[in-house]
Amino acid sequence: LFYSEPGFEGVVLPIEMHATDHRKDFPDLALLPQSFGDRISSVSIVGWSDKSRFDTVVFEDEFAGATTEEGWEWRDPMGGGNWRAHQGYLGMNVEPGQDLWHGSNFEAPRMLRRVEGDFSIETHMPLDPSGLEHGGLLIWRNEHRFLRLERTCAAHSFAGDVRCERHQWQSYQLIGRGVDMRDAQQVFLRLERTGDTVVGHASEDGHTWQQCGATVMGMSDPVYVGLHALAPGDVPATTTRFSYFRVLRKRADVRREAQVLARQERAANTSATAYSVRNLR
Repeated sequence: LFYSEPGFEGVVLPIEMHATDHRKDFPDLALLPQSFGDRISSVSIVGWSDKSRFDTVVFEDEFAGATTEEGWEWRDPMGGGNWRAHQGYLGMNVEPGQDLWHGSNFEAPRMLRRVEGDFSIETHMPLDPSGLEHGGLLIWRNEHRFLRLERTCAAHSFAGDVRCERHQWQSYQLIGRGVDMRDAQQVFLRLERTGDTVVGHASEDGHTWQQCGATVMGMSDPVYVGLHALAPGDVPATTTRFSYFRVLRKRADVRREAQVLARQERAANTSATAYSVRNLR
């Protein structure tokens, strides 16, 4: 932040923000190198620094190989999944009424993998002018606790907007909506979990993102993350394609976990060596 006043060119005052913050008090003006009393003319936000950025890809599947990457689990009770070797995308064809709705309907196809800790997941969906796509990202703990971020189909009441919704213990809450992307030719979706906070984002180009909701949702590890598609309510059959799926972690977390694993491996090797020496004696 820069405090501006004629004759003073400003000073940088970093202020840490979190996804759930709706108000932040400025630092004490006495910290400024000059005193302007009540003559501060403006406050201009000139930059944003996200210390919690997820910057390390730890898993990626572009659905272009002879097989999908290891670790995926299909949950497709009605057989709507569509993938062939070297296809280059994952498709899901969903018949009307297939949904993911707490307590009553879990017929929709989803492809999930296990994760733990803080993470970001991301996908890309090419969009057809017919507007038949209805699906996106999913964080799944169990049938009583899950969160969906999805592009809606043209026939849905959201008419192509992105929506983020939480299902928790037999209750439903719409926590956010992404707008002005109904005519897009593609959409990128991202969900980030830090502790118990989950934030949804959407983008037309993969560079400029708009927030589509944030919530606090306790989900003990492990959780499952991945892709899903729906045809909820009375909308017609939908066809959804995904070009890739990624899991990202914070570089510091990845480095720390690698160090812990290395120490465990050294300890195991030391124990095995000591055991072998005792047997030789």
